[in-house]
Amino acid sequence: MAAEREPLIEVKDLEVHFTVKGGGLLKRSSKTVRAVDGVSFSIRRNETLGLVGESGSGKTTIGRAILRAINPSAGEVIFHANGSPVRVDKLEGRELRRFRNHMQLIFQDPYGSLNPRMTVRDIIAEPLICHPGGSTGSLNPRMTAGEIIAEPLEAANGNLSNKEINDRVRRIAAKCKLNLEHLRRFPHAFSGGQRQRVCIARALVANPSFVVCDESVAALDVSIQAEIINLLADLQREMRVSYLFIAHDLSVVAQISDRVAVLYVGRLVELAPTEAIFFEPLHPYTHALLSAVPTVDEDVPFEPIALEGEVPDPSDPPPGCRFHTRCPYAVERCAQETPQWREVRPEHFVACHFAGELDLRGKG
Repeated sequence: MAAEREPLIEVKDLEVHFTVKGGGLLKRSSKTVRAVDGVSFSIRRNETLGLVGESGSGKTTIGRAILRAINPSAGEVIFHANGSPVRVDKLEGRELRRFRNHMQLIFQDPYGSLNPRMTVRDIIAEPLICHPGGSTGSLNPRMTAGEIIAEPLEAANGNLSNKEINDRVRRIAAKCKLNLEHLRRFPHAFSGGQRQRVCIARALVANPSFVVCDESVAALDVSIQAEIINLLADLQREMRVSYLFIAHDLSVVAQISDRVAVLYVGRLVELAPTEAIFFEPLHPYTHALLSAVPTVDEDVPFEPIALEGEVPDPSDPPPGCRFHTRCPYAVERCAQETPQWREVRPEHFVACHFAGELDLRGKG
C-alpha cells in the first residue's frame, strides 16, 4: 500500500504561456496569455486525479504539457519509476520519442481523433508501429532513468512482428469489449461509444503507466458515459495505470476520481480527496461549482450559485486572488495579496486567505 501512495507524476510550478499577436493592420502589438500559471500537484500510482474548472481555465493545456504535446514555458514534470525520476520537460528528440509509450492520451472527440481511412486494427496498432516494443507497464526497480527512456524501442530490437502486433491488438480489443469483426471495420461504422472504446484501446495497447483522459466522455450519451467510466475503472485495476481525468461534469468526476483538483484561470484553487471536495469544500469557487450539480434527492434543494461578473482574461489576470472579482466573500486583502497554496486539513490543499473560516452555506 505504501508504494501505491508514491507519486508517479509530479508537476512543480508548471507554466504554459502563449504569445498572441494584436489586431489592427500592422499587428505589431502582442500579449502573453498565461494559460497555466504556476501549478503544482502529483498523481499517485494506480490513482485517478480529476481536474475540473470552467472552459478556458487551462485544464487541457496542463494535460498536454505533461505529455509534452506542447512545451511548458517553465516548471518541472517528473516521471517517477521506482525511485528513478525522469525529467519529462527536459527530454528532446530521440529520448522523448522513446519515452512516449509510458504516457498516452485519450482525446475528447472519438470520431475526429480517428483516421477515417484506417481500419480499427490499424488504428489500435499504430502506437506499436510508431514506437515498437511498447512499455513494460511495471518498470524494473533497478533501471536507471536512461534505461527507462531507452527500454521501449530496444525491447524488441526496433521491430515487432505482425503476429506480435496482432496478438497485442486482439488482447486489448477484447479488454475494451471489441470483437474480431470490429477490427476489420472503419470508424464511420461505429457509434460514439464504440469509437471511444477504439480510442481507449489505442491509448492502452502499449501498456502505458499514465494516461490523460481529456473530456473523454463529454461527447457521449449519459448511459454510454457510465459504460465508458466503468470500462476505464476496470482497465485501471487490471493494468495498474494512473489517470489524469479532465472533465466539466462533476458527477462523472465524482464517480471515477480518487482526488479532485479545481482550476481557475490557470491556477489551482483546491485539491483534496473526492469525498472532501464534494461534501466539505473550502474554497468559494469550488462551492459555487458544486451548487450547480443537479440532485435527485427531493430533500436537498437545488440552489445553484450565480457568480457575478466575468471570468478574468488570462492575458491580464487581476492582482491578488484571481477569484476575488467574482467572490461574494472578497475583502480588500483578496485584491492585493495572492493567497498561499497551503494544506488546511490532511491532504486538503486550498489557495484562499480564509479557507476553513468561511461558512460557505451562508451565501448563495
